[in-house]
Amino acid sequence: MSKTLTNILQKPSLIILSDMWGIKRSAWISDYLEQLYDSFDIMLIDCINIAKINDYNLNDQELHQRFIDGGVELAVRNLIDISPSDNYILGFSIGGYIAWKACLAGLKAKSLFAVSSTRLRKEKLCPAIPIHLFYGQTDPYRPEKPWFDRMNIIPQIYVNMGHNCYMFKENATSISSQLITSLPTIN
Repeated sequence: MSKTLTNILQKPSLIILSDMWGIKRSAWISDYLEQLYDSFDIMLIDCINIAKINDYNLNDQELHQRFIDGGVELAVRNLIDISPSDNYILGFSIGGYIAWKACLAGLKAKSLFAVSSTRLRKEKLCPAIPIHLFYGQTDPYRPEKPWFDRMNIIPQIYVNMGHNCYMFKENATSISSQLITSLPTIN
């Protein structure tokens, strides 16, 4: 098989980063995997593992604090070390934030889809790749309109939904469809 034909038949790489609860507590992630499997070669990454947080029995606030107190920085370094180049990235909550920071730190990606990544509101720089952001309308920590304007990003907002909007199958279908649609077509 020629190299050109091999490249055409090869699926693009997609990195999926979990939310702060990791893969073990994220049954909803299967909705994305089912829809994206045929279009991508998927690398599923557990944010708890790459942040080297060993205690899965933490409550919401304790786990969040572990990420803020050095877990995000460690996860960014580890993501850069283990990721192939020129991939697509789909990150949920802290996973989208880690991916954003990794792209700013040199991770080569084709685009970033970040869902409910509320900590982005504190960011001053935007990676120089296509960015697609998704938030629940009632999430009190999502970035405000002036932030989106500064970053030159138009987010998709899920009406009457909160931070966990990514856990609903209909939103998984919408986000997955947009990710697949973003792929370049081969003529």
